Amino acid sequence: ITSEIQISSLQMEIYRIEADLLAQRGKYKKAFQIKNKYYAMKDSLFNENSQKIVELQTQYAVEQKEKEIELLERKEEINRLKISSHKRERFFFLAIIALILMIGGVLYHQFKVNKQNSDFLDKVINSLPHPFVVINAENYQIELMNKSAQSENLNIVEYDEKKGRYFRKKNAPYDLDEIIKNKKDEMVFSEFEVNDTRGSRYYEIHAYAIKDNSNNVKKIIEYAFNITERKKAAEKIKRSETKFRSLFEGASDAIAILKAHKFVQCNKQALKLYGVSENELIGRSPLDFSPEYQRDGTPSADLIKEKIDSVLQGNNSFFVWRQIKKNGEIFDAEISLSPLKLDDEIYVQAIIRDITKRLQTQRALEESEAKNSAILQAIPDIMFVFDSKGEYKEIHTTNEDDLIRPAQKLLGNTIRDMIPKKEAEIFYYYIEKAFETGEIQRFEYDLKIGEQRKYFEARLIVMEEDRVLCIVRNYSKQKEAELALKKSEENFRMVVEDQTELICRLNKEGNMTFVNQSLCRYLGAIQEELLGTKLNRYLMEEDLKMVKENLAELTFEKPIVVQEHRMIIDDEVRWTEWTDRKLFDENREFIGYQAVGRDITERKKAEEKLKQTNRELKALQADLQRRVDEAIKEIREKE
Repeated sequence: ITSEIQISSLQMEIYRIEADLLAQRGKYKKAFQIKNKYYAMKDSLFNENSQKIVELQTQYAVEQKEKEIELLERKEEINRLKISSHKRERFFFLAIIALILMIGGVLYHQFKVNKQNSDFLDKVINSLPHPFVVINAENYQIELMNKSAQSENLNIVEYDEKKGRYFRKKNAPYDLDEIIKNKKDEMVFSEFEVNDTRGSRYYEIHAYAIKDNSNNVKKIIEYAFNITERKKAAEKIKRSETKFRSLFEGASDAIAILKAHKFVQCNKQALKLYGVSENELIGRSPLDFSPEYQRDGTPSADLIKEKIDSVLQGNNSFFVWRQIKKNGEIFDAEISLSPLKLDDEIYVQAIIRDITKRLQTQRALEESEAKNSAILQAIPDIMFVFDSKGEYKEIHTTNEDDLIRPAQKLLGNTIRDMIPKKEAEIFYYYIEKAFETGEIQRFEYDLKIGEQRKYFEARLIVMEEDRVLCIVRNYSKQKEAELALKKSEENFRMVVEDQTELICRLNKEGNMTFVNQSLCRYLGAIQEELLGTKLNRYLMEEDLKMVKENLAELTFEKPIVVQEHRMIIDDEVRWTEWTDRKLFDENREFIGYQAVGRDITERKKAEEKLKQTNRELKALQADLQRRVDEAIKEIREKE
């Protein structure tokens, strides 16, 4: 019996050791089955032992009855204690297995949730039209890269065949250490040029740092915008402005632009005419260069105000004006004033020609024949003499290229016979008016001469009872320059209006002087409602101070800032990104701002959702680690 008990005990010990080994290796199900065998054998052994003890009691009842009964009772008490202990161990073992299964289920569920979130994030990032990458700041490894980043081929990443991973080039197009070591929050790299088989392209790259609680940069998010079309448009506008400037500066006459009765711009001929520098002219009034009275005794102040106000109402004005140079020299000028519309504001364009010598000659000949005196009033250029019926009587010109037909073929014919009906009726109207009023009549017309259309300015004056003198000036070059400038401005406006970005210009006071249609649609208003108002009224109050501080830091050397802030559009908070430029004139004087923006609300929402997901994952990981640590600690304490 003893031998059999020892064998069974050995088998029980084998079961117990095997169950513990399986549990340590994580095979909990198999360990549970072996442990049940251990407990079953233990119970069976107890029953067998009890039966054999009874048989022994019967066999040796006479000799050892009292001793065996006492021994049996002690063994039964010991076995009862062992059984109770085994039951507690079994319950504890089952509880641990249940806890492990429960933790495994939670981890599996969280794994599925994280995978769904990761799949969703991948779809969002791959749907972005701009290249987007996430870089590990420790080893420059690319952890996330969308399809646009692969297809655009910006040459800022490289593939390591040994490691089988993509890595960010350290110094293309800027050194990542500027963000990592200096712990910058963001960087913007403008006009990064890429040349490949598709040609030359330009990108604007934005880099944002993701930091840990110690403010160390852990990851860097980069995305790029293709600004090729924007750069081409800017270059086209610049060429247009250069062309306008060359025409403006190359004119033989003095040209000046006035606003609110003050000079705001002029060409070199104007400075030469008055004998002043640009700073001495800009900001001053024409009255500062005029005597108190004109030749006819009219106060200069009253007359110049009348002329300029008439032009501001849309009329052209052409007159002779006495002026004073810086050195005090008085001279006579022939002035042509016309309205000029720039940025929805009306300016006055003045073309000034010094006619001092001409008038001196004219006054010297005033005592001669009235005919010569009348002719000299409007020289130079082409001179026609018509009778009251419009017949060509005399023609004086040094260049017949400006005549619709040779002079000899014109003489003896009427105006209606020689030029188109529309232009002919203009001549007859002013000839009749000249005879009626006796005053000089001025008008403009154009003719197609050969293959070219030419523009003329005509002045009519009565010479005799049946004769009028018509002096015609060819101003085609000036007109073509005006038309080219107008076309350039229209092209510039079309380029700006076609942009999807939100574009506006503001004056020094912050009032909008120009808005494109994209911004109108975004703000839900029309241009007339926005012009003259402040863009700041749409900003969140909390962001307004930051925006003003950033703008205040702009200088001529550093005129651009990129900033993000919130705007309230139709009671909805929208995130926008603006590239603000401080504008200066040629004298480096501040004249206003230009702002180009875009809506980044969806990007902000995606970033915030990503941050929230990361926070939840970290919290769940910490809680799970705590539970596992507690479970392991409790198991060790039981052992």
